[in-house]
Amino acid sequence: MDKKKYIAFISYSRKDLNMAKSIKEDIENLTGKICWMDLDGIESGEDFVNVIISAIDNSDYFIFLLSNNSMASKYTQKEITYAEKRGKKIIPLNLDKCIPQGWYLFNFGSIDVIDIHIKEQLEKFHSNIKTWSSDKKTKDSYPKFFEDEFGRGKIVYLLFLIDSSGSMFGEKIDTLNITLDSVIKNFEIINPDVEILVNVLQYSSGCHWMYDAPINIECFRWIPINANGLTNFGDACRELNNAMSKDKLFSYNNIYSGYMPSVIFLITDGTPTDEYLSNIEKLWNNPFFRSSKKFAIGLNDRISSDILTLFTKNKKRIFIVKDENINDLNSIITRLLTMSLYSGSMSLFE
Repeated sequence: MDKKKYIAFISYSRKDLNMAKSIKEDIENLTGKICWMDLDGIESGEDFVNVIISAIDNSDYFIFLLSNNSMASKYTQKEITYAEKRGKKIIPLNLDKCIPQGWYLFNFGSIDVIDIHIKEQLEKFHSNIKTWSSDKKTKDSYPKFFEDEFGRGKIVYLLFLIDSSGSMFGEKIDTLNITLDSVIKNFEIINPDVEILVNVLQYSSGCHWMYDAPINIECFRWIPINANGLTNFGDACRELNNAMSKDKLFSYNNIYSGYMPSVIFLITDGTPTDEYLSNIEKLWNNPFFRSSKKFAIGLNDRISSDILTLFTKNKKRIFIVKDENINDLNSIITRLLTMSLYSGSMSLFE
């Protein structure tokens, strides 16, 4: 049996053969080393298991070509499971912007996923694989795509803008308190190399933050919000704009290890009672806000979508929750939050 050492074992679905061949060729051209890939469909042969085991054992890395096809393949599932048991470095490349789910999400959801359709991510992967192929020390360490050179995780801010005006009084604010407390407390950390920092900006007759500074999601404790007063959305936009600056949230001391786009949720049930257009325009001129992943949730089927559209500028990121469906809020926010932190998943909202 061939005992040749390979730079990587490439696990893929036969339905993705052409893309797999292209990726194999790119890696081999970059590294000058050979990747192992089943080009002949050896699963039909008697020695299939032994050939696969030998190839994985003799590869430095295990590259999993993540797609809807590969997640439906029993062969790729067996390959990646064996690679994990052998302690191989697993590098998932997302081929079709699929959302990790099922057995893959359950077993491998904490591993960084590289979207090959995002230029910066693909270039980073090419740079890393080239370095790993020539540097023994680097090769022996687990590849962390979102850490800096000192091993510090990148920051991602998770911010909630909550309408706490009088119209939210009763079932809405009660459900919102229970929902967000549960979402944050039970959220499964997808990528342990990213530090998620949470804060809540509530607005009514004025606005204020729940905490003086964002708190790590694992330590965050929800403080129940009371509903009363007006709907000063303009004040909230102005405060968010001030916070998302190089003097505050994005100062060097806060993000010295780097940052990823913030994730921001607006949750409201009505129309602003103050002047907000100029403030939301200034907010959109803020590069940190502009690059963030924004969602707007209306807790009223009679709410005008205009204010929600002004906030997201993307109707696919607007969600209206009817009064009778308010208990669906937990699953909606959890799903959006999970997808926003997966590389490639946000393409569904573009």
